Amino acid sequence: MSRERVEFVDVPALSLAPDPLTPGEVGSRSTLLSRDPDSGAQTRFVQVAPYWHWQPSQPLGNDLEILVLEGSVSVDDWEMGRGAYLHLSAGTQLQRLTTTEPCAFLWMINPVAGDAGKTAPEYIPNINEVPWVSVPDFEGRPASEVGDGLRYKMLRQDPVTSAYTLVSHMAADWFDPRLEAHETWEELVLLEGDFLMGVAGRVTGGTYIFRSGEKPHGPQATRTGAVWFARGEKQIDFDFSESVVAKTQTELYMAANDMSTTTNLQPWGSWT
Repeated sequence: MSRERVEFVDVPALSLAPDPLTPGEVGSRSTLLSRDPDSGAQTRFVQVAPYWHWQPSQPLGNDLEILVLEGSVSVDDWEMGRGAYLHLSAGTQLQRLTTTEPCAFLWMINPVAGDAGKTAPEYIPNINEVPWVSVPDFEGRPASEVGDGLRYKMLRQDPVTSAYTLVSHMAADWFDPRLEAHETWEELVLLEGDFLMGVAGRVTGGTYIFRSGEKPHGPQATRTGAVWFARGEKQIDFDFSESVVAKTQTELYMAANDMSTTTNLQPWGSWT
C-alpha cells in the first residue's frame, strides 16, 4: 500500500474544491483526506448544496462506504439522514443522489474492488440507534484490560477478509498510557470529544487520521469522552509497548483543568 500517513487533520477547517468525483456537475464540493494511488482507494469529505442532483455514469469500481455527518441525502432508495451508514459492493450502478437540504458526508472508496465479491448492500439508517456493547478480546488485548470505559458498535465486518468498520466510545476520564501498534492500517475520524494523541498533543472533534500498519502511537486519553469512527483492512490486533514520556504526558493531561477553553468538541453534533 502506498497510502501516505495522515495525522491530525482538522476536517471542518479544510478548504473545499469542486468535487472530481462528479466532474462537470455543480453543487458538490469536497476535500481529499487520503488516497492510495495504486489501488484508487481514497476518503473524501464531501459537502453538497440543497436540491443537488447527481446521476453517476459508471458502476462503482471499488467497494464504497458512506457516512452522513450533517443533513440528509437520498442515494437511490436509501434515505440517509445524519448518522446513516451505507456499504455498496464494486459493480453497483447507482442511479441518483439527491438532496433537499445541505449535506456533508464521508465518501470512502475501499482499497480492494469487492473484497468478498458482490454482496447485498449494508444499510444502517442511524448508527446512533445501534446499541453500544462491551469490546471483545482482540489479539494482544483482552477485554479485561480496557474495563467498562470503552464500548463499541460494529457497523460492518467482511466475512472473508475481516475488514471492519466500527464506532468506539471512550467514557470521560478513560486513558491508556501505553503505545500501541497494529498489523492492519487504520483510518479514524473523531466524531466527538477530546483525545490526547501522544506527543502530538490534544485533538478534538473533526480530526482525521490514517496510519499504515506497525506504526506505534499513543498514549490515549480523554477527559470529556470521545467517539471515533474507525476502519481497517482486517481484524485489528494490538502490540503494546511502554514509554516513560507517554506515561508522563498522560498524567499531565488527565490532571489539567483547561477543557473550558477547548472548542469544536462536537462539530457534527452528539454521537453518544
